[in-house]
Amino acid sequence: MTQNSKNFLTYFAEFHYYAKETGWNKSALINQLVESLNPELKAALVGVKLPEIIADCANVINGLYNNILCLTLKHMPQYSAH
Repeated sequence: MTQNSKNFLTYFAEFHYYAKETGWNKSALINQLVESLNPELKAALVGVKLPEIIADCANVINGLYNNILCLTLKHMPQYSAH
């Protein structure tokens, strides 16, 4: 399971649904969540200390996702209607 081009919150809801079935501890779930993110979001997490609760991790990751999204939209070419 990977995020690919999905919105982070959509992906996290799917991840969380299946994570309950694994029986993994919280550390393993957090590691798997990070490993399954798209490369750009995973790179944004370098050096970030994540909380030990998966919901709190999701909040941190979603904040980074939103920052990336804002930066991406700012750098898109602006077209004016003529």
